[in-house]
Amino acid sequence: MDSRTLVIAANYCMNQSLFERAKEFYEQAANEKNGEAFVGLGNIYLFGYGVEQDYIKAKELYEKAAELDYPNAYSKIGYIYSTGKGVEIDHTKAFKFFEDGASKGDAEAIYNLGNLYYGGCGVEKDIKKAVQCFELAAQKDYSISYVVLGKMYLEGEGVDKDREKGLNCIRTAANLGNEDAIKIVEIYDLITMNSQEEAAGNGRNAFKENTAQLWKLFQ
Repeated sequence: MDSRTLVIAANYCMNQSLFERAKEFYEQAANEKNGEAFVGLGNIYLFGYGVEQDYIKAKELYEKAAELDYPNAYSKIGYIYSTGKGVEIDHTKAFKFFEDGASKGDAEAIYNLGNLYYGGCGVEKDIKKAVQCFELAAQKDYSISYVVLGKMYLEGEGVDKDREKGLNCIRTAANLGNEDAIKIVEIYDLITMNSQEEAAGNGRNAFKENTAQLWKLFQ
């Protein structure tokens, strides 16, 4: 099998929790200098999927993927530095790696770059730039970006408050398979349905459209 087919097989095995088999496929693809395979192996060691958790080895594997200029590798290394997995936390280094990945169009890196702008970690806080990053990542169907944007629109943080737009963002994330968003939508629809039924019975609207309270359902 060529390296791309091996990676597809490895990804399938990961989804089926067949970690040992996935590792074998990733290793074969990595021997053919496949960057995605190195990232896959890095993930196995980072999270301890079927192996002893090893942050240092994970970082080394991500670095090999970066040497092959695989875009998502930069986000993974940035994550290592932003969370202190086997290294000292260094948001400045994390920002650089996220920025490198973002420049190559990696959605995860763009989203993480937005988080650093949002929190002012490794860079001056800039909500406007954070929103831009989240929107760009969302355009690439990175589902969690829609969840974050939904919260921002519901609360009017960094954007004009827009309840309908916020809810649409959450629904889009749910349609993309984001589990948190799916739960949020289910709860919201249930509350709305019950409120409408109650309102029909007593002639008043029982559902108060308080976005701050609504967002608590999203946690």
